[in-house]
Amino acid sequence: MDAGVFEYGLNWVRDASQTCLGLIHAGEFEKAGVMLEYIIRDMVKEEGITMISGGYDNPDMEQFDQMGEYMYTMKSYVDWTGDTSILQKYRNKIIKLIERPISGSFQDATGMLHNRREFWERNFQDGYELAYQMWVTLGLRSAASLAPCFTTEENAERWEKEADRIWDAAMNHPEVALVENNHLIKRRNVADGKMLSRLKYYGWVDGAPGKVEAQMEYRRI
Repeated sequence: MDAGVFEYGLNWVRDASQTCLGLIHAGEFEKAGVMLEYIIRDMVKEEGITMISGGYDNPDMEQFDQMGEYMYTMKSYVDWTGDTSILQKYRNKIIKLIERPISGSFQDATGMLHNRREFWERNFQDGYELAYQMWVTLGLRSAASLAPCFTTEENAERWEKEADRIWDAAMNHPEVALVENNHLIKRRNVADGKMLSRLKYYGWVDGAPGKVEAQMEYRRI
């Protein structure tokens, strides 16, 4: 998909999923179905790893939100069309996609997910990113709702419980909740639990948002 005036040809699961959601809302169900199948077939590895910038990154640089965006879009597609053929055809890979963020070393004792890549793709020290908690929670709940179409009741119950655990930690954890003084927090450092309130980041080309931030030196989140 080449998107926007720049005809930027590299692919992200998040971008493709959100575009697909727009097609569904516009009533372009056939195009949406083709796109949903393309994403799961060609943009997700057998292990459930999602494509970033036309390729795949190291585990601590994965974008966990992409599972949530895909499953949320899939639920919207099934709700509007009743077509569960993609879920059934790619059952095993879709289960791997759902399980990926909540397996391995991405989740700690708090229940929240953490890694070095933040939502806008800058990389810092290991941290809890609000967008990842939200989208993974939404993806798990969407998957649980769709479970009767392609998997077991046991998976649905577990995904619902995991979604509740992640979101409860994000909102209510006594030490590292992503809420402070009744405000949502974008990111906290894992090592010391401190809110990441300022970024120092050097951008690329003139006019790019990252470059503007660099010229400002610091930008408040």
